[in-house]
This record gives sequence, C-alpha cells and structure tokens, in this order.
Amino acid sequence: MWINKPLLEQEANIGSEVHRSISWRLRNNPQYSKTAFDISLELIDLTLKSNLSQLQRNEILRLKKSWSDFYLLKDSGKLTNEYWEEFFYRITYKYAIRKGK
Repeated sequence: MWINKPLLEQEANIGSEVHRSISWRLRNNPQYSKTAFDISLELIDLTLKSNLSQLQRNEILRLKKSWSDFYLLKDSGKLTNEYWEEFFYRITYKYAIRKGK
C-alpha cells in the first residue's frame, strides 16, 4: 500500500514518472508525456495522504506546485528538464543506498 511506503521510496517513484514525462516530451510524444505527468501528480496526491509531518507535507505541496507550473506553463526560469532530472536522481540514489542496492 502506497501510504505505508517510506517517503523516500514514494519520492523515488514520483521521480520515475517525472523522468518519463520529460523523456517523452523530449521525444515529441505529448500524449505519453501528459500521461506520465498525470501519474506523477496522482503519486504526489497519494503521498500527501501518508503520515507526514507538517514540514514534509509543505515540501510535497511545493514540489507539486513547482512541477505542475514547470510542466503546464513551460516555466523557463531556474527550473529546467535538467534540474528535475538531477533533483530526482539524488532522491533515487539516496533511496538505492538505503535499500542496499
């Protein structure tokens, strides 16, 4: 069950969908990109239903807003495809180390 997974695992899975969304957009497949984007938001919403501290909840809400703004508004500020890839790579790497992979 999603809400019983550690937050780091949840975030790593969100990152997989973010990666897919970016990857499909770069390959000029807007339908697959949008599907992955929608799944990433579903996973974020499920994460928000988990037992989080207020600080964690606030960070996940900021993540949702920033990712949504970037994807939907094509924000060209500091947030780039590379930013999102690096952001979630660090989370996935940390999760893999904790899991012992």
